[in-house]
Amino acid sequence: MGRDSNKKVHQFFKVNLEENKSICSVCGVKLSGNHSTNLKRHLTTKHMDNFNEWQNSGSSKLIQCEEKRRISYQTSEEAIVCSLIKIVTTDGKPFIFLDSEGFKEIMDPIYNALGMNPITSPNIMNFVTVKEQLVKNNIRALVKGKLVSLKIDVATRMDKAILGINLQMIHGSLAKTEIIVKTLGMIELEESHTGVYMKTKILETLDDYGISLD
Repeated sequence: MGRDSNKKVHQFFKVNLEENKSICSVCGVKLSGNHSTNLKRHLTTKHMDNFNEWQNSGSSKLIQCEEKRRISYQTSEEAIVCSLIKIVTTDGKPFIFLDSEGFKEIMDPIYNALGMNPITSPNIMNFVTVKEQLVKNNIRALVKGKLVSLKIDVATRMDKAILGINLQMIHGSLAKTEIIVKTLGMIELEESHTGVYMKTKILETLDDYGISLD
């Protein structure tokens, strides 16, 4: 058996070194050792059609040979939307990631089961905007009538400068008292960093959250 053929055979199995077993990716059976002859004998005896198809078409077909299993878990349209928003915001993935073939193969059955329209790069920003407003409304309610302080930083790199405005406040209840930190804005500065310009950008941000200087 040639070296290339050996590689194809071994890619059908996962090796458990502790047990010295090879686990078939198609049916899950465990075989002793990791010898190519024994592994190929199992494939040609139990999974001849799958093996021949994959051998002729390449390793990209291996996943298609695995037995499909039904899974179930509880979720909702809102939970799916929140997770996808995190992918393109917190995780920093490009919007076009939502249009990738592999991602759609995973998500399409979920969309169908929930009866929701697919979320793609053209429409994800609509959901991000709605989420942004919810976050801002929650911060507005949190700071209403409260004394707050600001932490302000400017970061520069190459030809870009970002003004970061963070809110800090003490929030107390009968159970506990805690310091809360919220990011109000990460603003790209487009003019010279004069005191007047910086003050204008900060006041614009505070006004967006209903925070006044008094």
